[in-house]
Amino acid sequence: MDYGIFRSAFMAVGVMCGIVLGILLMKVINKNRKIKTEYDERQEIVRGKGYMLGFYTLVAYVGIMSVLGFGGISMPMEGGIPEFTGIVAAIAVMSVYDIWKDAFWGLNNNRSRYMIIIGVLAVINFIPVIKACMDGYMLENGILQQPFVNLLAAVLLALIAITIGIRNAVDAREQ
Repeated sequence: MDYGIFRSAFMAVGVMCGIVLGILLMKVINKNRKIKTEYDERQEIVRGKGYMLGFYTLVAYVGIMSVLGFGGISMPMEGGIPEFTGIVAAIAVMSVYDIWKDAFWGLNNNRSRYMIIIGVLAVINFIPVIKACMDGYMLENGILQQPFVNLLAAVLLALIAITIGIRNAVDAREQ
């Protein structure tokens, strides 16, 4: 029996649960309990450039992957992982840019709650990675398996947290 359809269905349910959880977390993160984060005009302009840089990062990534694909070079990754890698790269570029340009935090964000949630999500994403490494199924037959997605997410969240920490240290030193 082919379990691929069940696996895809479970992943779709997981994504939907993640979206619902994300909406609920935004209500917790924001001081005014609204789902939408509010930004001033300057932040909106900076975030627009951040989105643009993230978009160009994704386009470059897809271009590189396409050239490799046309050349007959496939990535040793299970289906979906290469695409997710491009998304993570784009989000990383956008987030780091926004953090350094002081447009990451919204006017109604509770920064301490935000950091707690980032930390918890990073730890949660590291759990399947540790289990996969301990049980030896992160890499099967030379192909990266699904837990690599969790590793990418955890590294992205850790990168965001580290960048925020460095930015806060730089700001504190300048004052």
